Order: sequence, then C-alpha cells, then structure tokens
Amino acid sequence: MTTARASISRAEGPAVWTGAELQNSDDWIYHLSASQIAELDEALKHAKGLGLPLKDVTLDDFPLRAFGNDLARLSDEIESGRGFVLIRGLPVDEYSAEDAGLIYWGIGRHLGVPVPQNATGDLLGHVRDLGGREGRMIGKNASRGYNSNAGLAYHCDGSDVVGLLCLKTARVGGASTVVSTGAIHNKILDVRPDLLEVLYDDFPQDFHGEQPEGYPKYNWSPVFANHLGQLSSRYVPSHIRGAFKNYEELGGLSGEKLEALDLMDRYANELALSMDFERGDIQLLNNHTTLHSRTRFEDFDEPEKKRHLLRLWITLYRGRPLPAGFGRNPGYVDTTGARGGLPLSA
Repeated sequence: MTTARASISRAEGPAVWTGAELQNSDDWIYHLSASQIAELDEALKHAKGLGLPLKDVTLDDFPLRAFGNDLARLSDEIESGRGFVLIRGLPVDEYSAEDAGLIYWGIGRHLGVPVPQNATGDLLGHVRDLGGREGRMIGKNASRGYNSNAGLAYHCDGSDVVGLLCLKTARVGGASTVVSTGAIHNKILDVRPDLLEVLYDDFPQDFHGEQPEGYPKYNWSPVFANHLGQLSSRYVPSHIRGAFKNYEELGGLSGEKLEALDLMDRYANELALSMDFERGDIQLLNNHTTLHSRTRFEDFDEPEKKRHLLRLWITLYRGRPLPAGFGRNPGYVDTTGARGGLPLSA
C-alpha cells in the first residue's frame, strides 16, 4: 500500500509531545494504591484456583472491579491520548516469578488480546540478555535486540501495544526512552517536507527468517499513514535496512530513502523522553504513535540478579482502524480476532 502524498498534514492532538515538555512531569505515571494491590491479589488467587494454563486465562478469569475501570481509562490514554503510561508500584518482590507473570497477564487481558512475539509463539516474552546478535538465530527465533544487552535503535513492535513489566533491573544502564512519532512527523514536515513525503511511500519489512512456510521473506508498508484522519506510524529500522541489505532485488538503500530514514533516527533521538525502570514498573506503549529504545546495559554476574523484564504484545479491544496493508504483517488476524504479532501459520 502507498498513502497518497496529497493527504499529508500536520499531526495534532495529545499524542504529539516532546521529551523536553514531559521530562519534569510525572502525570504519565500511574501509582498503584494499597487497595488496588489488594484487588490484584484477590484476582491472582481466583485465577490460580482455576488451574488454567496462562494462555487460557481470560479477562473474566482475572476479575478487577474498581481497578478494571481504571485500566479501561488507561487504555483510552494509550490509544487516544499521550500514547503511553507507566504503572508503578507492583510489589514484585512479594510474588514468585510465576505469580508476577500471571498478575501482569491479567492486567494485559483487561486491555486486549495477547499476540505471538516470535516464531515459537511466545505470548508472555522474556526480555533478558541471551547473547543475541544481529543475523543469528536463538532456536527457531531470530536474534533480536530484546535478547541482548545492546543499546537499541528507536523502533516499534508488531502489535497495537507493547507492555513491559520490570522484574529485575541491570547493574548499570538499560534506561528506557520513548518518543512521539507525531512529533517526529511534524519536525520533518518543518525542515524537509520532501523527505516526509518519502516516508509515506512503501518500504520493505524483513521477516528475518521468522516467517512461516508460504509467507514472503519481506512485505511492504509505509512508515507513516493517515487513515480516516488519524496518523499512524510503523518504523523498525532493522527490518527496513535489513531488507535492503539482504535482498539484491531491492537495489540497496540510497538517495532520498536513506536520507529520510536517517532523519527519522535523528529526530527520534532529539525528541525522546527518558525514564528509568524500577522493579514493579509496567510500561505500556502504543506502537502506532510512539517509538521506543533502550540504552546499553551491564548486568550483574549472579544469574538471580540479572536484568529481567516480561513482555506482552497486545491487540487493544478498542484499537484504531488501520489501512489495509499497514504494518509488518498486513491483514494478519488470528482466530481470536487479534491483529499483529507474528503469524505462526499461513
């Protein structure tokens, strides 16, 4: 798909912000109260009593009365507001890793439907250093930034929302950064509108070998698309640059396409908001309106102390309409109605 260039206009609304505007504010942090933690404990006890596999635990299996209403409002903030929230104060040290994961899953089910994150179909992913390096595989899964200790380029993930629960922090580094793609869009519009037009054209998106049998090795999607008056973005530089590098028929990355991607990276770095994870933090980001990154980190030597986050990719119950062919997996919807994620079968 290619979005008509004539439709380009300035992005507006609460999803357009800069890190400088938010850095001294904490109104994007939602602090859990003692009563909400007690409600989560009750829901945990109920869900465990059902004896279900994690993947089969639904919204109804993890009942949250008062807090469920707040999560609905936070979902609206993620989709129609600023595009991200940080829920702070889950006492992860008081739970086993399994119980913390079930609480996190239950919160996620109040927002939407989890989707697969890799070729093996993981719904609750583990973000930790497994020695991942570009171009390698870890089992059936492509080695990606989340299984390394490397600093990451600004990117989005393959779902409506990406969530991270911090179980353990690194010894040094690993700061999380988030940037508004609407702010990047407007900055490029101000300084190089010709290159913004390029970003509305289709770019190849490499599957890095994780596509199921019968799928192409890459597909096409624009970085920016305006659909029904709403700006959405899809930017994973390793997928785009990797496709141009890996497939000769694409002719290499040069000229205005390279300039446009370089400018995208530049303003992502300049306009971002930085935050340090604390144990028990849950970060929720809209992949259609934000990009995120992470600084390089150094881990503890002791295995039990190493940095460890849990990740969810979520299809929102009340997510935005997207144009046909937009994203890494255009048109993919699984049997639950969830969109995005990594398709496991053709």
